[in-house]
Order: sequence, then structure tokens, then C-alpha cells
Amino acid sequence: RPMRFAATLVLVLTVLRLSAIFATPLELNPEEAQYWLWSRTLDFGYFSKPPMIAWAIWLTTAIGGDGESWVRFSAPLFHAAAGLALFGVGRRLYDDWTGVAASAVYMLMPGVALSSFIMATDAPLLCFLALGLLAYVTVQDGARRLAPAAGLGAALGLAMLSKYAAIYA
Repeated sequence: RPMRFAATLVLVLTVLRLSAIFATPLELNPEEAQYWLWSRTLDFGYFSKPPMIAWAIWLTTAIGGDGESWVRFSAPLFHAAAGLALFGVGRRLYDDWTGVAASAVYMLMPGVALSSFIMATDAPLLCFLALGLLAYVTVQDGARRLAPAAGLGAALGLAMLSKYAAIYA
């Protein structure tokens, strides 16, 4: 039941955020427009940022076109994945309802709500750091298997491909 509650909360907020993205008349800000231009020519890095943001924009605009909504489409999805990962962290460390609280606090934070409406490097960074934290907690929980350790490495690598500040993790 707590897992269903957390999943429903994340799903409802994500659907509302995606609906708002498609309903807004706001144009891309200059930073988002720069990222969109980067997505036209995929590379392994750009002048000031790693490539994840351009890759995400390339994927969503390949699906739906070059409209502002599709440029921003992946931001709420990254935050949804982070919210579900934090549910898993709280669940592993304490109990199911702590996981619900962790997911709810994250998804309802004003910064996350704002970040869900713009395409910036923070959304993928937070997603992959949350997934890395979940993998770390799994490894520390005594699960001495290869999959959680490989997941930790992959998540931290993807975080570095999202924003160079991931090195602090």
C-alpha cells in the first residue's frame, strides 16, 4: 500500500507537470535554446556542459518535434525517477512510510516543482544522484552482488554526464 501511494503521488504530479508544460505559452529561455541547439549535433560534451541534456532533448524532440513542450518534456520525467528512487532509499533505510515521506518531500519541494518546468542540467543530475544513492544503500545493506555496485558506478557516471558538479558525490 505505501508503494502504491508513492507511485500514485509521483504519477499524478508528473502528469500535472507535463500537462502544464503543454499548456504554457512560454518560449524557451536562452539557456534552453542553447541546449536545444546542442541537441541538433550530438557530441560527448559541449563548451560548458556535459552531453546528457542535449541527449535528452534530442530524444524527446525526435519523438514529438521541436516545440518548446518537447524540449522540456524530460525534466518532469527525470524528477519522477528521482522521486521513486528516493522512495526506495527511505524504504531500505527505515520502512515503507519513510520512503513515501522521502518521495513526497522531494516531489513537493518548490525547487523541484520549478525545475520540472524548465530544461536544465539539474533534473538529470538529481535523478542520477538519487539512483546512485539507492544503489549505494543497496550495496551497504549487505547485498554483496555485482548489480548494485555496477548500478552505483553507472549512476555516478551518468550524473557526471549530466553536470560536472556530480564530482562532489
